[in-house]
Amino acid sequence: MQRHVLGILAILSLAAGGFLLLKPDLFDTQVTLSAMGIRIGMVLAVLWLAFPHLEALPNSLMMLIIIAGVGLAIIARWKQLIPIAAVMLIVVLVLRPKTKKSR
Repeated sequence: MQRHVLGILAILSLAAGGFLLLKPDLFDTQVTLSAMGIRIGMVLAVLWLAFPHLEALPNSLMMLIIIAGVGLAIIARWKQLIPIAAVMLIVVLVLRPKTKKSR
């Protein structure tokens, strides 16, 4: 992923969220979609700012961060999936690649 693409997507998401927030009564889910656009834009803007530091992270750590974020989003939406998420977390921790120190 390139840094300028993150910046452009952040600007577009923030603009779309702001447009939906300011434009009155387009459709029923307008407030939800505007909040979603603004939040996604803010997260992308933070990733854009932190991009040089993120390149230094190992790929396995980045994947763990992404999996944890998606897992937390799913749990926040569907609370009954907490036991399944706990089992999946244990599986990920057990099956992750071993470092030289832990061998």
